[in-house]
Amino acid sequence: MEQTGLFPNMVVQMVAIGEESGELDKMLGKVADFYESEVDDAVASLSSLIEPMIMAFLRRYCRAVWLSPCTCRSSSLLQLSDNQE
Repeated sequence: MEQTGLFPNMVVQMVAIGEESGELDKMLGKVADFYESEVDDAVASLSSLIEPMIMAFLRRYCRAVWLSPCTCRSSSLLQLSDNQE
C-alpha cells in the first residue's frame, strides 16, 4: 500500500497497526468512519455554497414563467368572445 502512493499515510499506518494487533477489521472500520465524515462535511459545505445560486436561478426562472403571458388563456378568451358576438 505504501509503495503504490495511492493511499494516505494515515491509512497505511492504521492498516499496519490493525495487522499488528490482529484487529484489522476494526481499524478499517475506523478509517471508513473517518472518510465518511470527511465526505459528509464536504457535501454539506458544497451544498451550502451552491444553495444560494440555485435559489437565485429558480427565482429568476419562476418569475419568467409566471410573469410571461399565458398564450393558452388568452387564445381561449378570444375564442369565447368571438363566439358570444
